[in-house]
Amino acid sequence: MNVRLFWMLGILLFIGCAAGVGVRMTGDEETPAASRIPEPKGMAPGTVKATLSVISSEEKGNSFSLVCRVTKVHGYGPATPPLAEGSEISVSLARTLAEKAGILENLENPESPLVFSLEYVQGLGDKSLPWRAFEIH
Repeated sequence: MNVRLFWMLGILLFIGCAAGVGVRMTGDEETPAASRIPEPKGMAPGTVKATLSVISSEEKGNSFSLVCRVTKVHGYGPATPPLAEGSEISVSLARTLAEKAGILENLENPESPLVFSLEYVQGLGDKSLPWRAFEIH
């Protein structure tokens, strides 16, 4: 009878230990970094954030056609054509965006280079303006 009791206790101990494997005993522990879902970072596809110096501007209805020199590139989104620092690009800028940023009066000769977020829109509308400003920082 002692042998039978010994075997039953052994089996119960084994089942109890096996059931506890992989189970957290406290809820205070943090989730390991490897198992966290990463938050989306970066920029949208076809966009770039760059510092530009306005060389010239021409008013076209409710927008401006700008010729700008790229001073510095701060970051690209996926599938964005590269911009070389020192190169000149054509940019479409909405009048409302220029007014909101307070640069309408000195658009031709800004006091310092401006940081723009641009999207590549080649093939959509005016082909002479491949970049469109959507934010001024």
